[in-house]
Amino acid sequence: MSPRADQPSFTPEHRLTLLETLLDRVPDFFYVHNAELRFQYANRAAASYFGRPKSELPGLLHREVDDNPEQAAYFEAELIPIIERGEPVTTGDLPFTRGDGSPGLLQAHIVPFDHPVTGERMMLGISRDVTEERRAAAEREARAAYERELEIAHLVQRSLLPASPPEVVGFEIAARCEPAMYAGGDFYDFIVCPDGRMVAVLGDVTGHGVGPALIAASCRAYARAVVPRMSLTGSIKELDRLVTADAHDGSFVTFAAIELTPGERTVRYCSAGHGPVAHVGHTGAVRVLPTQTLPLGLGIAAASAVEGLELRVEAGERVLLPSDGLIESRGADGVQWGMERLAVACAGETAEEAVEQAYAADEAWRGGTPADDDQSLVVIGAS
Repeated sequence: MSPRADQPSFTPEHRLTLLETLLDRVPDFFYVHNAELRFQYANRAAASYFGRPKSELPGLLHREVDDNPEQAAYFEAELIPIIERGEPVTTGDLPFTRGDGSPGLLQAHIVPFDHPVTGERMMLGISRDVTEERRAAAEREARAAYERELEIAHLVQRSLLPASPPEVVGFEIAARCEPAMYAGGDFYDFIVCPDGRMVAVLGDVTGHGVGPALIAASCRAYARAVVPRMSLTGSIKELDRLVTADAHDGSFVTFAAIELTPGERTVRYCSAGHGPVAHVGHTGAVRVLPTQTLPLGLGIAAASAVEGLELRVEAGERVLLPSDGLIESRGADGVQWGMERLAVACAGETAEEAVEQAYAADEAWRGGTPADDDQSLVVIGAS
C-alpha cells in the first residue's frame, strides 16, 4: 500500500531525529551501552543527571561520567552479568544518589540485544527514579495500618463500656463516654455485687490515646474483680496497689465510685482524686462532693484513704458523675463550662434525657469545635 500524496515522507534520518526528539521528552533515563558499558546514546534526562551535554557521552564508560565511584562499581556489577546472559531484566529498587545529592531508588529495565550490523552485544536501558513513588506508597501503607490500629483501638474501648445500665429499684441511671481521640482514658462501669449492691464507677486516666485506653481497660477489669468483695474504701486501697504496679510512665487515674442499694435513699460515695462529682437537689442547688484521697497509681491512696461519704438522695434529686473533660470544656472566649452549667443542662425528665441534653449543651458551648479531652458522664437520679 503506497502512502497518500499528502502524507509526509520520512527518510531514515528523519525517523531517527523524530525518535530522538520524543526520547528527549521522556522524564526517564533512556540510554544505550555496549558490552563494556560505554555510552552509545543517552537522552536528555540521562545526560542531565550526569551533568554533561548529550554529545559528550557517547564513547565514555559509565564509571567515567558517574561522580560516585561506589555507585558506578555497583551498577557495573549489576549490569554486566545481565548483558552477558542476554536476557531482559527488570531490576528491583536499586539505591542511587539523586541529582540533588540525596539518596534515592532507581528501577531499571535492561534489554540486551545484538547490534544489527556489527553483531556486538549491546544494552538498552530505561531507568526510572521511583524514590517519591515508593515514599508515597510507604506513607499510604503506614497510614492505612495506622487507621486500622485506630479503628481496632476504638472498637476495643467501645467494647469495654457496658451496653446499658442495670435496673436498681428506686433509681434511674444513664451514662455516656465520648473520647477526644480514637481511644481515650475515660471509662465507666456498673458493677452488680452478690449482696445486691450496685456500684457505679468512673475513672479518668491522664492523657488520651492508646496508652491511657489500655490503663483504663486494666483499671476497669481490676474494679470488676475488687469492688464486689470489698467496701468502697477497701476497694480504693486495693485498686491503688494494682494500678500503681501497672503505671510505669507517671500516669495516674482519678476514680470515683457510688454505691446504691435497691430501695434505699442513702448512697455511699468514695473518690480517689476525682473532684467533679455533684449532688443536685430539688431546687437545683449544686453541692460538689469532696474527694477522700489521692488518685490511683501514685502509691499513696492506699495509705491515705478514708471512709467514703454517705449521701441521702431524695426522689427527683440527682448525682452527677462527670469526667473533667466535660467540666473543663471551654467556650470561644476560653471560659470553662463548669459544674453549675452542667447541672442546669441535666434538667431533663429522665436520666437519659439529662445525658443527651448535657452533651448537646456542651457542644453548643464549644461552638461546634472538637473537644480537647475525653468526656464522660454518669447520671444517677432517685425516682
